[in-house]
Amino acid sequence: MPKRSILSLVLAASLLAGADIAKAQTALVRLVKKIQPAVATVIAYDMDRNISNIGTGFFVNKQGDLITNFHVLAGKYQADVRTSAANPIE
Repeated sequence: MPKRSILSLVLAASLLAGADIAKAQTALVRLVKKIQPAVATVIAYDMDRNISNIGTGFFVNKQGDLITNFHVLAGKYQADVRTSAANPIE
């Protein structure tokens, strides 16, 4: 195969791969925007109201049930849940 043909093939493959990456990035941005309202920050406090742990969680239904890791809340006195949206699940 002549060098020019190989170079053209490599260039075409690079352009196609770049297009696929751009499509994947666009799809990822759309996905993050879609699920972001269901994601929350969980701030856990000890008995003296000092922050003792910070983690994340996500809402699993419209009733507001939230799942987080056990270690985020284990042995803690109180926790706050903060969302990026006023209405986490629509």
